[in-house]
Amino acid sequence: HAKRLEYCIALNGKSPYLVGDSPTYVDVLAVHAITWFIEECGARIMDRFSRLINLQHLILENAGLRTFLASDLYYPLGDATYVSLVEHVLERDLTC
Repeated sequence: HAKRLEYCIALNGKSPYLVGDSPTYVDVLAVHAITWFIEECGARIMDRFSRLINLQHLILENAGLRTFLASDLYYPLGDATYVSLVEHVLERDLTC
């Protein structure tokens, strides 16, 4: 489905979002799935999807969303240490 999401962004013209010119719930939901997918499969799985990675960065850099993610209302996102621990536990090579 990553191909379809990439295509949706391409169809949205100059906007980096899936729908419209500003972030929506659709973007947040897609980024949640993308982040989960990267955590489960490794970052290289998204190498071919630069628009989705750009969307992920845009959404995760949003000040309001960052405040929410840092609050007690949301569980913490995995940082680099967390990802390294997951990679180690799953015995995956971080360099591939």
